[in-house]
Amino acid sequence: MVRSSIIDKGLNLFITKNLIEKQYNFNGIEYKATENAMPFLESLEELYSIKLQEKANWAINKYSKHTKQELKNIMTPKLSEIDNEFNIEILQ
Repeated sequence: MVRSSIIDKGLNLFITKNLIEKQYNFNGIEYKATENAMPFLESLEELYSIKLQEKANWAINKYSKHTKQELKNIMTPKLSEIDNEFNIEILQ
């Protein structure tokens, strides 16, 4: 629940800054970059931006074909590992 709250807050921040928009379709809720997203991303440090894009592409390639239940089954054990390594409270 804590992670969901953090993700919701992050998505809402990007929405309020007009960097992404929420779209409703047959898959559920999806988020799409707006035309303002590219200048924002270009303003980030180049190496950071390149690494972020590489990681996003990796995640898309690895997980985009999974159902929501499959993703839950994959991620739940990993989230408990993160809890042991990282104090999530600092993000609140």
